[in-house]
Amino acid sequence: MGPTPAATDADSQSAEATDGTPGTSDGQQDLLSDAPPVRRRRKANKWERRREKAKKYAKWVVAGLVAIALILLLILWLILGRIDRIDAIEGNRPASAKGQTFLVLGLDRRSEVQTTGENAEADSFAPGEARADIIMLVHVADDREKGYAVSIPRDTWVDIPGHGEAKVNAAYSYGGAALMTKTVRNLTGLWIDHVAVVDFEGFRQFTDAVGGVDVFFSEPVAIPGYGAWPQGVVHLDGELALSYVRQRYGLPGGDFDRIQRQQNFIRQLGAKVVDEGVLTNPARVKAMLDHLAANVTVDDTFGNFEMLKFGWSMRSFDTGNLAFYTVPNDGTGWAGDQSIVVYDAKDAAVMWEAFGDENVELLERRFGDLALTGAVN
Repeated sequence: MGPTPAATDADSQSAEATDGTPGTSDGQQDLLSDAPPVRRRRKANKWERRREKAKKYAKWVVAGLVAIALILLLILWLILGRIDRIDAIEGNRPASAKGQTFLVLGLDRRSEVQTTGENAEADSFAPGEARADIIMLVHVADDREKGYAVSIPRDTWVDIPGHGEAKVNAAYSYGGAALMTKTVRNLTGLWIDHVAVVDFEGFRQFTDAVGGVDVFFSEPVAIPGYGAWPQGVVHLDGELALSYVRQRYGLPGGDFDRIQRQQNFIRQLGAKVVDEGVLTNPARVKAMLDHLAANVTVDDTFGNFEMLKFGWSMRSFDTGNLAFYTVPNDGTGWAGDQSIVVYDAKDAAVMWEAFGDENVELLERRFGDLALTGAVN
């Protein structure tokens, strides 16, 4: 017997109460439950659009940063291209050479105009018109974790190729940076990668350009033309710095004390450039390179790319790891009527071997008494 109409209505009402959809079969209900809600679909589309926008923005940001980097590199490249370059290095670097070795020369030239850098109004070399007042070999290890510098007193009596024995600073007077480099190479047996030359005027201007340098005096010090300086920190502008590194009369050790002043100044200058983050700040790098281009002359093998590469590699160098020495000598003496510094060839040979081998321990142990330590007055 079939169901009565009343029973059918009851069943229909029961189905409505169960699935909430009047007149819907089980199959239709399954289809409806599988369909995504309209609100959820809109939300998903909204996040997708945001992700696409973010990707676009990221691409533009990357492209912008690359463009800025390229512009900065171009600016630095153009500045480096302005640097005055001279012929000073002969031959090819031997495979056994380690790190980077620089010959730094400070010229004593009686000229009324600047002779080094882009601002030079006369040649850096004119036969007989200039001698090297500062002669320093500076070495930085490949790992950029250590470095050291050795000063050669300007009156050191050595053999100058083609000219016989003379004071080492005369090499520049005879043949400029090229003969000076050859003389130092013959004396030391070391490969010299690059040469940097600055005259008095360039030194003064560069010091002013970097904002001067602070030095510490452990006692009052008299500087010719400037009176007595008190104990403590003294700020040196270009003129004061020039007097500080050139004075030798009135110093107990004469030229040897002057060498220590020169080393101390370079140590403080290096600390200012590296420790104050100049090499990691594009604007300050540009400013420093502008000053270098204006005042310093380098060898023509020190190209733009190599300068950028070297500068970047020094960005984290700890200037506290840069040690300064004076080459071994037997004090002063005479060669005819000339007062000279007597070169100690035996001990110097040990120093130069340790220098080339990057044997810092041997340098410290054997030549600690020739090292720059503490305050320099």
